[in-house]
Amino acid sequence: MGHEGLPGLPLARRAGAVEGLPIDEQTSEDRPVRLDQWLWSVRLYKTRNQAATACRLGQVLTAGGSPVKASRAARAGDEFEVVRGPLRRHVRVVAPLSKRVGAKLVAGYMEDLTSDEAWEAARRAAAERRSGAVFAEGSEGRPTKRQRRRLDAFLEEVERASRL
Repeated sequence: MGHEGLPGLPLARRAGAVEGLPIDEQTSEDRPVRLDQWLWSVRLYKTRNQAATACRLGQVLTAGGSPVKASRAARAGDEFEVVRGPLRRHVRVVAPLSKRVGAKLVAGYMEDLTSDEAWEAARRAAAERRSGAVFAEGSEGRPTKRQRRRLDAFLEEVERASRL
């Protein structure tokens, strides 16, 4: 009987189709998709809401560095920078996609252009976070209870003075 996809959906067999993906889950290049939807579909964000929020906060940029709106159309060939913590990922849209796909199929829709140096810097930052090195070198660390009380008193005094 050949390949079978999801019940009632034939697998794609046309040129350029991703093998094993039902036809209605593949978006053709002539049908643009919202950027937040594409970011979620290629697994850069766990939820579409997170992708839209990242766009709104300016964490998704064009290759030129200007922020983009979540409603912008993602077309084949577009390049974006996605900022997540210390990592600044540079990605290219290979093909628009409106439905989330498995991790193995992401390569058919997104090309990751992030440099090895950026990945290494993110690994170092993560290792520092895990080691607990939150404070700058040479600092005394957390304030003591006495220092905290003095700091709180000082901040209250500053706040009172600013109200006058």
